[in-house]
Amino acid sequence: MEKDNTKNKRTLIVFLAIYILIQIIGINNISLWDIDEGRYLIPAKNAIEYGKWIVPEYNGEPRITKPPLVTWIIAISSIILNGGVVKEWTARVPIIFLSIITLLITYITARKKFDEKVATLAVIILASCNIFLYYSRSPITDMTLLTFTVISIYILFIGFEEKNYNCIILSSIPMTLGFLTKGPPGIIVPVMVILCYYLIVKLETDKRTLIYLGISILISTLLSLIWPIKVGIKEFFREVILEENIRRFSSNYSWESSTFYYIPNLLIKYSPWSAFLPIILAKFREEKDKEALFFISWFFTIFIFFSLSVTKRSSYILASYPALSIITAYSIENIKNKNLIELSKKMSIVLSALFILYTTIKLILWESYNYAIISFIIGIVLISILVKSLNKKSFPFILSILFTINYILVYQPLADRSYHSAKICAERIKKVIDTKPTYMHGSERANELYYLDMRELKKYKPGVKGFVITRGQKNLEGEILFCCRYEESELCLFRKE
Repeated sequence: MEKDNTKNKRTLIVFLAIYILIQIIGINNISLWDIDEGRYLIPAKNAIEYGKWIVPEYNGEPRITKPPLVTWIIAISSIILNGGVVKEWTARVPIIFLSIITLLITYITARKKFDEKVATLAVIILASCNIFLYYSRSPITDMTLLTFTVISIYILFIGFEEKNYNCIILSSIPMTLGFLTKGPPGIIVPVMVILCYYLIVKLETDKRTLIYLGISILISTLLSLIWPIKVGIKEFFREVILEENIRRFSSNYSWESSTFYYIPNLLIKYSPWSAFLPIILAKFREEKDKEALFFISWFFTIFIFFSLSVTKRSSYILASYPALSIITAYSIENIKNKNLIELSKKMSIVLSALFILYTTIKLILWESYNYAIISFIIGIVLISILVKSLNKKSFPFILSILFTINYILVYQPLADRSYHSAKICAERIKKVIDTKPTYMHGSERANELYYLDMRELKKYKPGVKGFVITRGQKNLEGEILFCCRYEESELCLFRKE
């Protein structure tokens, strides 16, 4: 038993070392992707250059729709690593670090209930699922919130299981940090997860435990209110509580999705490990195991809660994936029907092949034919390795590493250069406009503004002189200099004398 534990710990260390190496190699191989990334890099830049630390500034105006913790993290990272110059890689370093912390907390939580083998496999699964890879490299709020949510859930779980009231009070720290990352979900989600589990497992109410939980919630709420008091309670309530949370949950019908939105979404975002979901169903048909009840409760609490929300996004249920990875790992290691495992392995290869095929077809559609050939050739090599590894015990390890390599070192850089990047287009405009007066006709996007390196891009008004950037508008009065495309956008630059 001790020999197996040592082997599993060695596997975990090797896996994390390779994961970190891949992340480091790929840290600067893509520009800003997510539409919100610039909304954190620009305020971080303004904090360093203009002292806008308490009230973040974006495009010349205060930005209080999101709390400032991620902005602070990016700014501090840029000061330490790059002399205060905010770059894509300086923004990604702390996010990658937080992803590693999340993996370690997932390991510790799984080991608390199960053994080293399940805990190690849970990390291998979580680290390489589609959605985790995306947010592990995206300098926005989601990975930061996930880290503090998982820490909060773990500490509360220990507090409730062991009647450790100090732990329950201690949970107020990561919950406060979660609040300063994205507002109320930083407190609501971990409390909701632990209470739902408590109600399922404990029939008799432990009033003292609940009192200490109430104290922890009160402490985290009071600590979280320090920043809102600085920026103005009314503005904070209107922008963060009402607009960003209550209305998005209850009445934002412009983003309305089906109640069942997260079912197909999870199948895609959990790939290639969604191929192993039938094993979970089969395992719990064989026997009902109370040891896994906490993780099942954790997963479904978040999944159902956000399914009730009018607004739905993949990132909203990100905190359910550590629980799902643990359930998957436990089911793989304990299911009696080994034939189903072999079938799931084959399906995971099929899903990996479909992802490579999807990448290749998209590159062809973007007319990046050379990149499509590269993607296809590398894909064939990776799939061949997976097929040869099918009967090996190390198959999950190999699948995880190869999928991570393909996602970070092949798919993202090729897609970035072919389609996703606003960088090439914005920097071309920047060379022409230099420091001359420039205006935006239509809505600006944060990533464009970051690469234009402008503190403020004012709205276009008839009669202004200088340069005007338009989004797909080609009939504006003035001399059109050029147009350039990325994603679904076409930016055109005009000169108006």
